[in-house]
Amino acid sequence: MSILHFSKETIFSVPQEEFLKNQVFSNFSRLKILSLSLLLVDLILLLTDFGHYQKDSWGGAPGYQLLFYSHVVLGFGMVLITLLYWSINLPSEDHVGRTHKVYEAFFACFILFLSAVTTGWIDPLIHGQLTVYIIGCFGVALFFHLRPTISFFIYLASFLIVIVGITRNQHNMIVLNGHYINSLMLIFVSWTLSLTLY
Repeated sequence: MSILHFSKETIFSVPQEEFLKNQVFSNFSRLKILSLSLLLVDLILLLTDFGHYQKDSWGGAPGYQLLFYSHVVLGFGMVLITLLYWSINLPSEDHVGRTHKVYEAFFACFILFLSAVTTGWIDPLIHGQLTVYIIGCFGVALFFHLRPTISFFIYLASFLIVIVGITRNQHNMIVLNGHYINSLMLIFVSWTLSLTLY
């Protein structure tokens, strides 16, 4: 009779674990390419920052200097993540461990939180657009396969970072109210997109 006894954990835990391992393994090579691509993009951004420095834009708008610092942080982060991903050999999904899932979540957090800080705290000092945050939200939704609960809290935390930043730095109430609505719609749509692609 014990052979016929199945628990809910017995039925769902093993296939779910295999599904998660397959998700991490299938996405690992894409994240390797993404990390290298973002590192190259950061070099272009640093060259742009140098152009702003030569035009003396740093003195006229302090946001350009802060933007340079954010690109330096992006560069250091992407060097670390690129070395991490390219130094790991993952031959099959059987070799996927908890650390590989942590790497993916950390990569997504880094991208989304840095784009949130840039949008909420730096861009209002330059042009006040949400462009960087839009790219970060949709980029995380498209490239990262995160569990719904993890992605929810990552998006929520990034949203709070943006809201606090723009509330502090955006003094035009019409623009500020528009950013509140647009940011809320943005995380809702991007989180829903991440669920459909999971």
